[in-house]
Amino acid sequence: MKQKCRALFAAVLFMAVLFVSAGASSYDHYADQLKELGLFQGTNQGYDLDRAPTRAEAATMLVRLLGKEDAAKELQYTAPFTDLKGWEKPYVQYLYDHGLTTGATATTFEPLKPCSAQMYTTFLLRSLGYSDAEGADFSYAQAISFGRSIGLVNAANCNESRFLRDHVVAMSMAALGTEMKGADDMLLEKLVEEGAVDAAAAEEVLRQFDSDQQSMETPEEQQPVEQPEVEQPVDRPEEQQPVEEPEEQQPVEQPDASGDYVSQVVALVNQERAKVGLPALTVDSTAQQAAQLRAEEIVQSFSHTRPDGSSCFTALQEMGGSYRMVGENIAAGYATPQAVMNGWMNSTGHRENILRDGFTAIGVGYTVSDGMAYWVQMFVA
Repeated sequence: MKQKCRALFAAVLFMAVLFVSAGASSYDHYADQLKELGLFQGTNQGYDLDRAPTRAEAATMLVRLLGKEDAAKELQYTAPFTDLKGWEKPYVQYLYDHGLTTGATATTFEPLKPCSAQMYTTFLLRSLGYSDAEGADFSYAQAISFGRSIGLVNAANCNESRFLRDHVVAMSMAALGTEMKGADDMLLEKLVEEGAVDAAAAEEVLRQFDSDQQSMETPEEQQPVEQPEVEQPVDRPEEQQPVEEPEEQQPVEQPDASGDYVSQVVALVNQERAKVGLPALTVDSTAQQAAQLRAEEIVQSFSHTRPDGSSCFTALQEMGGSYRMVGENIAAGYATPQAVMNGWMNSTGHRENILRDGFTAIGVGYTVSDGMAYWVQMFVA
């Protein structure tokens, strides 16, 4: 049970994504954390998160997540693949020596070809101690579904049809917070124990993992005092039964149909703003309608780009709104207002939106689909 809880946390923790008026920053803050841990490096174009990862880049990440980069760099290249440029040779050699890759063909690795979501999920599962050997834990064809079953893969961190380096950093961070197969240690704890990651560098990330894990295991301890009824799931089954209570998924026409969750999120936002001396945000009806519409849309595509390809902020225009400054936070998988606020406040970008002095009003969207909650904050001024 402990393993599943922690895996669920790892999945939900890294579902929140930031968008402010200046543009989308996606999972840059997780790329920053991975870089500080020594597990991710950018390119000469920066992090380059908006393109597909290559097979060579994926191989490199696997070796790092296995904690074997130093060992790999000491190897002499003897693998049969003739199409490697040079920098990727030690990583591919290590994987080849340990039976973790057989290349694209007997003599080619095809390092510049895109790495698929299926391939990267397989690599992450291997780093967690799972095997895709015949008759073992999973097969390559079932990698994504197996990843979902342990909480590693979800709609937020893995886009199978358009898999980007952005998803690589999100899934890698999820993997670091997931327990190793048959063990109590998370992958990041294992890397620290083996000396592959500096303990001081990992301290803050591990603290964040543990903090949010506790909030997932004991959410009742963090419910707002003024809303004790939320602590009684037996008395309020409608908040946890999307099939029986379809009003939770009503679109713009009924933005408050999800009980008091919307008002709770607004109250929690204003509590955080009050702590730093900022004025409270009012609820803007147009932003509220746009946020509810966006909550329905991120079920289809967890992104700041709408399903029709336009910016998330066009939802405000659709509702007739015009603002000088706007921002959006989105999240999925958090069960309660307190849990989702904990996630947002523990993320630098999201917290900046919540505590931005220039914003004057807010709209909150909430819906449930297939048992997963989706949340949107739309900030305006």
